Amino acid sequence: MTRVGPVEIVLTHLTRMHDGHICIAGLDRTSGRHIRPVTGARIPRSYLDRPGGKIQIGSILRFTAMTPVPSAPEVEDHQFREADSDVIGQVSDHDLWTILEAAESPDLMTIFGPSFHRAGRTWALDEGEGSASLGVVRARERHGPTIDAYGKVRLVFRGDDGELLNIPVTDLRLFRADDGTPDRAAVLELKREVDRGDVLLAVGVGRAWAPDGEKRLHWLQVNNIHVEPAPTR
Repeated sequence: MTRVGPVEIVLTHLTRMHDGHICIAGLDRTSGRHIRPVTGARIPRSYLDRPGGKIQIGSILRFTAMTPVPSAPEVEDHQFREADSDVIGQVSDHDLWTILEAAESPDLMTIFGPSFHRAGRTWALDEGEGSASLGVVRARERHGPTIDAYGKVRLVFRGDDGELLNIPVTDLRLFRADDGTPDRAAVLELKREVDRGDVLLAVGVGRAWAPDGEKRLHWLQVNNIHVEPAPTR
């Protein structure tokens, strides 16, 4: 693949992974398309602290060079070197909301493609299928986020088929920095915000996974919950 650059993205997806690693993704400031920066290994949480400042939702990240490495459904993947990236700014909450609305899809099927299907109580893609792995959709009739009996953060919202979905949330802002356990105060505060405002979800499907002996699938997850900011006076 041919290298491209420079590339600037507004960070809209910032998610927790296991063992102190993270996943980041955002919207290209030129094309409006999703880009997921990846390296040859998992990205450590320490990557959040760049010379230009702390990476957070709404950060403007600049990559001097990237190499597209698409593989369905992760068509957004672009490989980069940490030394070739930095934070160059931060968009306002209102500008971030405008950017998210511009990227909004009418439903999940539009994001992930016709092979996206119900799998038990949730939705998924078969391994290696799908037209995308990232998107933005409006949360209709949502409840949560909450922490379930297993200590997992989840959000309930109505899916494409009219049924309620109970989906795991990997939003980094809802987890403690030390051990990755849910931050109950942060979850409660976000629930209050969700209850009072319009909500856009940065959604995705994970890398293919299954319990031993079962079919591997790319499972739906809520990467980040974005609430419309209050009007400025």
